[in-house]
Amino acid sequence: MGVCYDFPDCPVAVLAGAATLPSFRSRGVYRQLLARRLRDARERGMTGAVTQAVAETSAPVFRRSGFIDLCEIRTFEWHPARPGGDDDR
Repeated sequence: MGVCYDFPDCPVAVLAGAATLPSFRSRGVYRQLLARRLRDARERGMTGAVTQAVAETSAPVFRRSGFIDLCEIRTFEWHPARPGGDDDR
């Protein structure tokens, strides 16, 4: 599964939410899903695409498909019920 967002007056597609079931991994399914979303984006007039990828899993697939690294995004999580969690809202 995967999503390709288009925005009015913007020629760049945003790829998001792609995943494959564990039983289908290492069989080229994710690569085919990426290729299909890029083909669909081109057919809708998109001239580029951006995405956020997990370094260990999907990022290598994107790199092999011609994507380049632009920046690193750190992910944080917050659990208010944990000791030290500041719950002053």
